[in-house]
Amino acid sequence: MTDEQWRYLTQLIRALDEAGVRGDRIGELVAELATHLEQDDFDPVEEFGAPFHMARELAGDESLVPRWVRTFAVKAVSVVIAMIGAALAVAAMQSDPTQVTVGLLANAVAFGLLIIVLRSYLARRLDGRSLASIVTPGSIALLLGGSVVVMWLSYSEILIATWSRPIAIVIAVGFIVAGLGLARLSTPPIRFPDHAQHLRPLRQLGRRQPASR
Repeated sequence: MTDEQWRYLTQLIRALDEAGVRGDRIGELVAELATHLEQDDFDPVEEFGAPFHMARELAGDESLVPRWVRTFAVKAVSVVIAMIGAALAVAAMQSDPTQVTVGLLANAVAFGLLIIVLRSYLARRLDGRSLASIVTPGSIALLLGGSVVVMWLSYSEILIATWSRPIAIVIAVGFIVAGLGLARLSTPPIRFPDHAQHLRPLRQLGRRQPASR
């Protein structure tokens, strides 16, 4: 396969994942399409359309909106939890005992939300998708409203807890590990059929086609 075809399959996996398709089903669908690409040398975009349009057709009834919402929520929560852990770690290194305030947590949440927004933007830019699906009046209002609340809370000096430096570091590490663990759990394992094991590198989204193929 050409690099363009390999890139198409990579984007298709991401699209099917976002559509809520099960990991084993993603492997079956992508393996079937890869077989066609290997047999006939053609441009998949011209033949099937953009990857995210193709994903909607392939998903069909497999697309589970509740699961998609749940998956996105878990990813968002995982980022926020990890950022809280990072903020606690920085605070612990700066002072002993470490004071945990509403402002500290609010700033961590703000950075976490910023990372989520930037990730969504960059993913769509890299895949050539329109931003119309995320830039809506509702999302803008929610973002602006949430930003105002978070900025207001970031100046709050309300004390939540006071920990010694060792305890604060242990708790910070716990938050970071929990956040990374949740992020990993929210990504379903993609299993390819036995005859398509050469496609396994596609599970690492964004990886280029191996030079040997």
